[in-house]
Amino acid sequence: MAAPEPVRVVVADDHDAQRALVEAFLALLPNVAVVATCADGLEVVQAALSSDADIAVLDVNMPRLDGLAAAELLLASRRDCHPILLTSAAQEPEVVARAAELDVPLVDKLAWDELPRLVLGIADTLDHHRPHTPIDALILAALLAHDGEAALAVRANREVAYYNRHAARATGMPYPPPASPLELSAVARLAVYADGGPRPLETLPVALALTERRPNVDEICFASGAGVRRLTCRALPLFDVVGGTLLGSAAYWREAA
Repeated sequence: MAAPEPVRVVVADDHDAQRALVEAFLALLPNVAVVATCADGLEVVQAALSSDADIAVLDVNMPRLDGLAAAELLLASRRDCHPILLTSAAQEPEVVARAAELDVPLVDKLAWDELPRLVLGIADTLDHHRPHTPIDALILAALLAHDGEAALAVRANREVAYYNRHAARATGMPYPPPASPLELSAVARLAVYADGGPRPLETLPVALALTERRPNVDEICFASGAGVRRLTCRALPLFDVVGGTLLGSAAYWREAA
């Protein structure tokens, strides 16, 4: 009988000693292979996707992309990669809440018995027969500009490429997102003016960022069973850093003051 494929793990921590310690600890586990170690969140996302990693062990606090943003990008790019976040015992409530929103486990860096339990538990559920998925440049650009808000990314052809749980909650869109991408027009049907009247697609900040190719900030409202929800929205056009091609736009919103 052929030996089972090893569980591929990537590790990210901007502290060399902590990163080496996690790598050495994981190397003791049966049928686990650390395929990459990285010092920041963007590097580990690229490594996880290029190596077809099964698990990403991520420090919460890292440069370029923090652990939460890296986990969100991995989940958006390939849902069968399993992030695990390493944190200190006294973690901010906002971090705990965001991890819960993503359904990503938080592990105390000193709780060394918890990390192997999670890794081996995930290993028992893996399916290694899956296609490789490259990183999506639009989603990466959208999350690099993300600051914990509701987020929505739209391609230049007005196809919705990505949205998070916060955006689904605010708009009423389904979550997890459906297999067939939504069109921006479907999101626009949920938007209204403050008086409850329908708001045309072309007036939405995310659409204006596409057509005008410049940032747009405005108040936006969504109708719900509880009434009209007022949000402050900022939208950005997103370009390919190499050729300058318009990839799409991203909108981020918070509750209006």
